[in-house]
Amino acid sequence: MDEFESQLYRNKLASEINLSPKGLRKSILEQAKSSEEYIRAWWEHNKQKREQEPKLEFDLDNLEDLKEKLNLVAKYIYNTITVYDEEGGYNPYKGHNLCGEVTKRFIVYLETRGIQAKKIHRAYKIKTSNSDDINVFGHVYLTIDREEDRTIVDPTYLQWIDEEARGGLPSVLVIRYKDEEDLRRQFTNVPIKNGLVIPFYFGLDSQEAKEFFKDSRYTVESEEIAEVDEKGS
Repeated sequence: MDEFESQLYRNKLASEINLSPKGLRKSILEQAKSSEEYIRAWWEHNKQKREQEPKLEFDLDNLEDLKEKLNLVAKYIYNTITVYDEEGGYNPYKGHNLCGEVTKRFIVYLETRGIQAKKIHRAYKIKTSNSDDINVFGHVYLTIDREEDRTIVDPTYLQWIDEEARGGLPSVLVIRYKDEEDLRRQFTNVPIKNGLVIPFYFGLDSQEAKEFFKDSRYTVESEEIAEVDEKGS
């Protein structure tokens, strides 16, 4: 998307919002913010503001170097998020999330560096034993897939970790694994205590998820909804 296309999109969105009932305007804007088109238009429109964008070269064979650079990218992307400005800016260590928007910005940035990433979106409906209310619970992150391995990159995982345990942890969770057993082994080092989060990484059909739901007060009301975006869009 170039500047002209960016301007056309922004004009079209502004017109749609202005013509909508006042009660719907905020929800229309929030829905637009999660779209690839919005992110790309924002990216193009803020070219000059992106002068501090890190121009990094990635060596995917060097995992430690990759982790370091992904955390630098995260720091830059967090600074582009304005939703939490009243709280001093986006800070993952405060539990700030916006997993969909942060993930999309990550994917767009990596594309500029020649790296193709996939968006992973998993969500499911749950009902507690003492309520008839059904809630949708979901999470979005990305993966970098190669023939020989897959790398999970989760720039908002800290929201799932107890606040007192976040200090000293990297802002981005990076796990490279060869198969599910390898992922299972490495995931034991991630201090996520909430069993409801496990299906985001392993799926509802995993042994861990089945064990959790079997002995918990939650009932799964729907099959897992999994979106794996091959194009990262």
